[in-house]
Amino acid sequence: MNELKTKIGDEIIKEFDKIEQTDDILNAFTKVFDKALPYINKMKEEEKEERQKLAVLVARYTLGYQIEYCLRKIGSCNVNCEY
Repeated sequence: MNELKTKIGDEIIKEFDKIEQTDDILNAFTKVFDKALPYINKMKEEEKEERQKLAVLVARYTLGYQIEYCLRKIGSCNVNCEY
């Protein structure tokens, strides 16, 4: 998580720091992570490759953030992924 923080940048991490610590974190569809999106979307079209890399890093950080919350709350975490 710390390595991802350094690669993502302060603006987005500050938005994550503002997220209220509730079970809404466990479901990204609750829009608790949406305030990070404008920072990704504001990148210029010429920066398409960098924007895509940043989006992947933020997605990884989001998943880690959810896992971290779950571990703090109940002491264990189970992740199911579908393809």
